[in-house]
Amino acid sequence: MLAITRLWKRAVCLLAAVCALSAAGVAPADAQDIIPKYRVKAGVFAPDSRSLKDVSDDAWVKIGADMDLPLLGMGVAGKTRVGIDYAFSGSNSILPITLVQVWQPSLAVRSPLYLGAGVGLWTVHTKGGGTASRFGFRLVAGADLTGRLFLEGQYDFVSRVGSVRTDGFSILVGSKF
Repeated sequence: MLAITRLWKRAVCLLAAVCALSAAGVAPADAQDIIPKYRVKAGVFAPDSRSLKDVSDDAWVKIGADMDLPLLGMGVAGKTRVGIDYAFSGSNSILPITLVQVWQPSLAVRSPLYLGAGVGLWTVHTKGGGTASRFGFRLVAGADLTGRLFLEGQYDFVSRVGSVRTDGFSILVGSKF
């Protein structure tokens, strides 16, 4: 009997909180905001340093995927995404795993443009240089072309791996699910 009374009181408190938030103009989150959204992307990575271009091509193939973490970036804070990419050129490869915070520049009107910044762990393998992991930073700018397609630019700032700097610019096109 005591457990039913507690449950009833909690239900009434929850209902009162929802009513108060609705009266204040704050709507409960849509079910769409709770379900993770996935994106896949492909494009090119252009190394910024001569040292990396010396052991590889000027343009690498890059593929990747990311997922919105719905409970970490709701509302004004934007979206938080966790992602993994793979860039390669011959036997050279870069595998970053990142956490990026993304913001829309306009809060009043839904804009197709977005900006972001994040951190991550880059695992780099270069011919003759071995494999190493380094922390790095990523800047992101993108545009939603349609409801599913997007275009995104990324710039990665990564510490040296031996004598090679692995900073570079990527341009990717992708699809949202």
